[in-house]
Amino acid sequence: MERRNEGASKQRKRNIGVKRRNSEKRTKTTKKKKRKKKKKKKEEAAWIGDRLVRASAIGDHAIIRVGAAWTRHESGRGRTDLGIEAGASRGLAGPPWGLTVFSVYVGGWWTRSLQFLAVTPLILIRLLGPRFCASWFCFQYFD
Repeated sequence: MERRNEGASKQRKRNIGVKRRNSEKRTKTTKKKKRKKKKKKKEEAAWIGDRLVRASAIGDHAIIRVGAAWTRHESGRGRTDLGIEAGASRGLAGPPWGLTVFSVYVGGWWTRSLQFLAVTPLILIRLLGPRFCASWFCFQYFD
C-alpha cells in the first residue's frame, strides 16, 4: 500500500542532522485571532436614602435590599440584574414591625398580587424623592 505523505517523510529523513541557520527557521503560517472585548452595558444610577442604586436591565427584574437581607423575584427570563438598596437598616425603609425584606418587579408587577404596570421604581425615585419611595415601597408590599 502506498503512503500518502511519502514525499514529505522522505524530505524529513534527508533533513535529519542538518543544522538550520536562524534565517531558515520555519515560521507559523496560521495567525492567532485576537479576542474582541465585550462592551459593558451602560448602567443607570439613582439614589435611595444614602445608597447608590445601579440598574443594568430596567424592565427585567428587581432585587431589593432593605437593611442586611436580600430578596429576589424571578421574571420570565429568570434574570436578576437590577439591585436596589432601599435605604439603611435604621428604619428609613423598614416597616415598624421589623420585617426587612421585600421585592418588586421593575416595569412589570408588584409582588404579592399588587399589580402596578409600567411604573419602574427608578422613575418613582426620580419623581418622588428617595426617602418617600423607600417607605412607600414597604407599605405597598406589607399592606
